[in-house]
Amino acid sequence: MYFHRQVIWLQTRFPDAVLADVKGLVKLVDRSEIEANDWSLRPGRYVGVAPPEVDDAFDFEETLKNIHLELAGLNDEAAELAATIQVNFGEFTRIREIERLRKAFGAGRWRKLKGTASVRFDDGTIHRVELHWYEAHGIGRRKLKIKEYLD
Repeated sequence: MYFHRQVIWLQTRFPDAVLADVKGLVKLVDRSEIEANDWSLRPGRYVGVAPPEVDDAFDFEETLKNIHLELAGLNDEAAELAATIQVNFGEFTRIREIERLRKAFGAGRWRKLKGTASVRFDDGTIHRVELHWYEAHGIGRRKLKIKEYLD
């Protein structure tokens, strides 16, 4: 379709398939005209501005309707993708014990966090460990657990 329109466009401007002056597109000039323009080869000095093209076959309402239908389809697809992302993200950040945490400590925006610390044990030894805990704003840290000894 695109190629066909380009062929039609060229054939309307060059019906005899011979290079000819077309306002806004091309102009044949000789050396004397170039010399008169101080040897400038800038196309704007010769070609000029093409008159605006009017496409009588263009149906604005139909085109707008098609764009609107395409946009509606893209919006539906975007909503489906957003829902899928939300489900996947929810599974990724899900806390298995959320109900138990809410029941024991209260409703809050619970997060599962981890970090490292030096811990002194009852026997006096100090070890580097990886800690995991739950935390909610206004509630604080709960259920600290040593997950791994790092030394």
